[in-house]
Amino acid sequence: MRVDISAFSEITIFNNPVYNDNRGQLTKFELPILGKSFDSILVSKNLLAGTVRGLHFQTPPFGEVKLVTCLRGKIIDYVLDIRVDSPNFGSWSQILLDDTNQQSVLIPIGFAHGFQSLEPNTEVLYTVSGDFSPDHSITLNVNDPDIALDFPMAISSIADKDLMGISLFELRKMRINWK
Repeated sequence: MRVDISAFSEITIFNNPVYNDNRGQLTKFELPILGKSFDSILVSKNLLAGTVRGLHFQTPPFGEVKLVTCLRGKIIDYVLDIRVDSPNFGSWSQILLDDTNQQSVLIPIGFAHGFQSLEPNTEVLYTVSGDFSPDHSITLNVNDPDIALDFPMAISSIADKDLMGISLFELRKMRINWK
């Protein structure tokens, strides 16, 4: 079920300060620590408008905090509450991130993340806490009718793992302890 982003008090949206002068533009991306160090910086280059990535997360003790910023182009960024004990379990929200609004979204542990690119050659910067652990990495099926993501355009490109991820029903049975 889609909810307003404000329903997730744990999600923070940052307006990144921008400095302009005769040389061009400098954007300052502040990295909120919140008890986690950020160990990886990843850039996702998406050639086609309509590309979908996600819904991904890692289970404890390898849960990840992600700071997501669109450097080029435009995306709809999705966050999904996957904490079974949360009143918002299974609810999702979206935010438009693009190369002009200078915003970043901080996604805490206990939320799955994904996005759809809305323009060709879109680039997304992820700043991620902790180490990647294949044994703790889980993908949810982006077409799960119990999640019912609302993509603004047809999917043009997607990884098989994003189509073959587990369902929200299967996730609920896993009873992951996020604490």
